[in-house]
Amino acid sequence: MREQKKGLSPKDYLLKLVEVSNDLWTIGSKRSAIMTLVFEFERSNQHLDVVKRIEVGTRLMEMCLADDLSDLANGWGIVLQESVRTLDRAHPAVFPCLRTIADWSIALCSEEAKAAIAEAIAAATDVAEVVLLDAKRNEVEFLQGELRAVVGTIKKDAPDD
Repeated sequence: MREQKKGLSPKDYLLKLVEVSNDLWTIGSKRSAIMTLVFEFERSNQHLDVVKRIEVGTRLMEMCLADDLSDLANGWGIVLQESVRTLDRAHPAVFPCLRTIADWSIALCSEEAKAAIAEAIAAATDVAEVVLLDAKRNEVEFLQGELRAVVGTIKKDAPDD
């Protein structure tokens, strides 16, 4: 592939890596599939049209989540989120992307997790998806409340200086 890179445009090279990555994932080489694509996607995703960027980025983020490598999306996850916001909510690539971004935000314990979930709910057309996302939002709110309660207890129990 590296030899072919010289003769291909950044877009075409990235699309070739997508194919290789998908094949690796299919045969069970999950970590290799991710590593084959993740850094080049971060470097070159701007060469893809918006819809293709969203489709490839969503799939790659799903792969990272499945293999507990959520941090690998830190460099391009926000770009993906900004890209999806340029499309009409009815576009078929929008909801899967927003749902995946919500899951990514949850995996990272991000402060923006509730907002990401709300954005995904707004784009959902399936009631079952809304129910699932609402349950995830409730779980995030519960966990954030538990953490605030623990932090409050620690501050209350701390000796005064």
